[in-house]
Amino acid sequence: AAVPGPLGWLAGATRAGKAVDQVGEVARVVDDSPHGRAVAAFASVPTAGRRKHVRLLADDAAVDQLWWEVLAPLGWTNVRQVDEGLITTTHLPDGSRIVHRDFSNSGGHTIELLDVKGASVTLIHRAEG
Repeated sequence: AAVPGPLGWLAGATRAGKAVDQVGEVARVVDDSPHGRAVAAFASVPTAGRRKHVRLLADDAAVDQLWWEVLAPLGWTNVRQVDEGLITTTHLPDGSRIVHRDFSNSGGHTIELLDVKGASVTLIHRAEG
């Protein structure tokens, strides 16, 4: 039997990898797939960098927290050591990747979206300083 109203919308939407985000009287369908959650997490970082695809977090600890608590659980992850430090890559089910490095050219930890369609923000790193 079908469930009427918002619960029914949510039940039907989750089967298609979508969910309903409802705030008061306004409801919108959001992409609840690992891909959609990664794009949303990147877009939710409010501080813009010098380039429009870059967002900044306060420090390396904040970058690491976003990585381990939000982004790494979205897929399967592998780690490799290079001369500069550690590179941790999370592979999403659609083939896109999220890469965390504990080094970058500008200094500090960095998270980058690779092969993720629809993402206007593709790089997060610590604010300089």
